[in-house]
Amino acid sequence: MAEFQKVIQEFDRMCQYYGTDCEKCPINQLQINAMTHYKCVELLYIRPDIAEDQIMKWSRTHPTPVYPSVRDVLNTIAIYMEHPVNDFDDSFLNSQINEKCAKFFSIKPINEDKLINA
Repeated sequence: MAEFQKVIQEFDRMCQYYGTDCEKCPINQLQINAMTHYKCVELLYIRPDIAEDQIMKWSRTHPTPVYPSVRDVLNTIAIYMEHPVNDFDDSFLNSQINEKCAKFFSIKPINEDKLINA
């Protein structure tokens, strides 16, 4: 059984992935038997074991994008910068660039080859 925090994080990521298009979500497509069809929140409450299996199955087929570190991005554009990359704090430079920033600058995930909709 996966850790509760991981399951909830992946559930949140899955929900963000499908947005308002809940009909495509694997949890909303799940039918326990011929007469029972649960929505995601109901399934989490009534059958957490099945919900967890579905969430973690989705998670394995939709890995979290991993973006380059700030250091890697700055090293790439260092020729355009006035300050050397080493002028920045290491904790900042080693942090992963966030997804919104990456998309704004058209920076692709490092693990793009493993992503479904990269």
